[in-house]
Amino acid sequence: ADNTGNFGRINSDGTQDTSFLTGSNVYHSNGTVVFVQAIEIDNNNKILIGGAYNRYNGNVSNGLTRLNSDGSFDASFNIGTGFNYDWKIVNDIEIQADGKIIVGGGFTSFNGSSIARIIRLNNNGTRDLTFNTTVNNSVRDILIEPNGKIILGGVFTTVNGVNKNRLCRLNVNGTIDSTFDILTGFDNYINSLTIDNNNKLMVAGAFNSYQSISSNKLIRLLGQSVLRTDNFEKDKIIIFPNPVKDILYIENITDSNYEIYDITGKTVLNGVNNQINLGSLEKGVYFLKVTFEDKVITQKFIKE
Repeated sequence: ADNTGNFGRINSDGTQDTSFLTGSNVYHSNGTVVFVQAIEIDNNNKILIGGAYNRYNGNVSNGLTRLNSDGSFDASFNIGTGFNYDWKIVNDIEIQADGKIIVGGGFTSFNGSSIARIIRLNNNGTRDLTFNTTVNNSVRDILIEPNGKIILGGVFTTVNGVNKNRLCRLNVNGTIDSTFDILTGFDNYINSLTIDNNNKLMVAGAFNSYQSISSNKLIRLLGQSVLRTDNFEKDKIIIFPNPVKDILYIENITDSNYEIYDITGKTVLNGVNNQINLGSLEKGVYFLKVTFEDKVITQKFIKE
């Protein structure tokens, strides 16, 4: 990232693809430092890029550009005046199965209309007026599920005026999916979302807790390809109090096999209960491993 922009294509062996038309590349007309934050390739092998810039090879293109497969500017993709400038103007681009384009970032307007950080565009670059969703702070990552539902992660704390701390799932029409209930959510922003091979949602960011449960920067949320509240509730445990002086309680499950080990990995307690007497432990940091049904969950706690 600099004030002239650097964007190109490399071959599979790491050498520069000289057939890709870079020209004057990506830049901002006022000389501001620029970034390409997102790249996505559509079903026609056209390339969508987004970021903090307003020119591509001399063409006016505020924050979002579609290129032909050779890197030339696709003038058929018309976003008008595009997005208002912000350091996080466009953070992510995702393309739906029908070719429509979901764009998220820090922008607050598109083509002269007030748009709060998430928008859906038609394949020609015009706004999809059937999608009206408002987010109170930056969207940093977007994930489209096979069923078409849209998961957002970012800095935001409300979506459509409803408390959604940094994570929310939308229905295809942009309304909130009420079956996806994160309760109190995350205590800090989310940077990245993905679904693993077991159809579980992986979340990464700057957070230290999820639903008031300690979780440092990375968490996997259990569920099927269509995540539901009941999956969230049955596949997590709550331990309290934390820090703890005497009795540690495990909520959401009946008596279960547990093991407690210290920071060296040594087992210091084990048994079958959901109320654990810690009177024999010295002050410090410990890890609780709970086994129930076919699941093993580990959580950190502090003994005072």
